[in-house]
Amino acid sequence: MKKVILLIGIFTFLMNSCSQEDSTPLNPSAASLISPANEETCFDGNSINDSQSNVDFRWSPAINALSYELLVTNLLTLTSQTFTSVTNQITIALNKTEPYSWSVKSIGEVGSVPSQSIEWKFYLAGDAIVNYAPFPPELISPPSGANVTPDINNLITLSWNASDVDEDIV
Repeated sequence: MKKVILLIGIFTFLMNSCSQEDSTPLNPSAASLISPANEETCFDGNSINDSQSNVDFRWSPAINALSYELLVTNLLTLTSQTFTSVTNQITIALNKTEPYSWSVKSIGEVGSVPSQSIEWKFYLAGDAIVNYAPFPPELISPPSGANVTPDINNLITLSWNASDVDEDIV
């Protein structure tokens, strides 16, 4: 009887240990970057003041990822910032008129190995400066093609009319 109980115990132990799933966490896949696009030369963002714009970063969801780390590097100053997100997008305020690179690290369960995306670059544009050239001047006097004689002080008086939509003629 002891042998039967012992065999049943061993059999139960083996069945339970064989039926348990592997508890090794699955590694997350690398995210695919979406926006800002790679090598975009005039990305506008959403202006928040004279020197900064909000930039919406988006990437595809990574399989088995629980969170993400966005790494943004200013390519002029070589300073980097890391931002954490539990979704596949985040909005960050950055300085205008500067080049940046960005990448995303997919973070999975404890014990899994994070995956790194490729790196993309973009240039964050500044506010557009609108300036128009003045219209060509209109000759008033002397008339075009006229013979002109200097006055008693040896001067010739010229007059013209000019206009500019910006009203900033110097």
